[in-house]
Amino acid sequence: MISDILANEKAFIGALLRSPEIYWEAKTFVRGEMLVAPEHRTIFTAVEELLESGRRVTRSTLEARLPAEYGDGQPFVPLVAVLKENASDAGSALDYAEPIRENFARQKIRAAAEAAIKACKDMGKPTDDILAGLEASLMDATMDQATSTIKSLSEAAKASLDRTAENYRVKDSIQIGLRTGIRELDKLMGPVMGGDLVTIAAPSGHGKTTLALQIMRHAARGEQGKRGLLISQEMTSTQIATRTLAAWTQVSVRAQRSGDIDVFQYQNLKEAAQEAEQVKLFIDDCGQQRTSAICSKIRSFHRQHGLGCAAIDHILLVKPENPRWTKVETVEYAAMAFKELAKELDIPIFLLAQLTRGSQDKANSWKFTDQALYGGDAIKQASDVMLGVTLPRKWLKQREPDEGSRDHAEWVGRMERWRDKAEIGALKMRDDDDGNWLTMPFDGSTYTFGSVA
Repeated sequence: MISDILANEKAFIGALLRSPEIYWEAKTFVRGEMLVAPEHRTIFTAVEELLESGRRVTRSTLEARLPAEYGDGQPFVPLVAVLKENASDAGSALDYAEPIRENFARQKIRAAAEAAIKACKDMGKPTDDILAGLEASLMDATMDQATSTIKSLSEAAKASLDRTAENYRVKDSIQIGLRTGIRELDKLMGPVMGGDLVTIAAPSGHGKTTLALQIMRHAARGEQGKRGLLISQEMTSTQIATRTLAAWTQVSVRAQRSGDIDVFQYQNLKEAAQEAEQVKLFIDDCGQQRTSAICSKIRSFHRQHGLGCAAIDHILLVKPENPRWTKVETVEYAAMAFKELAKELDIPIFLLAQLTRGSQDKANSWKFTDQALYGGDAIKQASDVMLGVTLPRKWLKQREPDEGSRDHAEWVGRMERWRDKAEIGALKMRDDDDGNWLTMPFDGSTYTFGSVA
């Protein structure tokens, strides 16, 4: 029996060494303590530590993590090579995960039974105590994996205090959280933290993609920049890059598209394109995808390269997991899934959301509430922060009165007052200080919001 268990472990470890990326799925079933052979536990722990710290599992990184010998002085490196080679036809490590967990549970059940038998020999011990101990041991044996994420308030409070202490220690040398780079917005929101889902909502064409891009570009610049991934289901990477170059050079998107530029502007664009090499922002112009596919893509990129933030543009374009789902059902499912992903990866995720057509047609003001969104209640529940973005001039332009009328003269004045301005509303804030709207600069030709911090 023990030989079968060890053979299964060898196949599991060998397959894991051949395809380390499967660790992220295997960890749901297997922990190092579940492995019988000490050398297998050591190898699994080394792989775990490398991947969890964002490093790749290579021969050199693995050798650096492993001791020189195991057992009775046998070298570790040849063992790793043999396990990996013998697993060439072993399939996936997941094929061997369940027997490992099953054996671990059986051993705990056996230990519980033996402890109960021993307790029964003690005639002074009440049977109620024996049964309670046995029940607790059996529950531990069968449910430990399911309850591994449960923490006591005391544990959570200690973790919170430790994080606060660390933030205090590094506050003068390392920026805590993610800043947007827009003074007005940073004052409104404060730092965006890992695990936050930040929804940016706007009518179509009112700048939600522009704002998300500006925030991510700022966060991704420099040596301390936070690597960002934008899942773009609408715009191509080239369109996004054109907007970025416009923001950096003041050469408008229209001028770039038409080629109506001079030699100096072209040189500025060229230098800006070279500057983009210093910005750790990546774009996946994948088109419309299901929620599960988007989550898998972000999760995979984070494991391979590390992420400081991600954005999904936009939730209304997400394909339904079930073809029978309505648009609202799809949005509700996606919002909660993206919030869970932000918590899992401990990164901020920016979720772009669209207003319903009906709310836009009936609106008597450019300001709106979360109820104007598709799946507004579900998105608000999932979000830590919700921002509303609007360009008043664009809203007014769609509602121009008849020329020559009294209303038209007033309309012209309002259009002029809102030139080069945007408004951002606090639809939901952490401190419940929502409902306020602030006015900030907006340059439509270069797609730039606010006063740059």
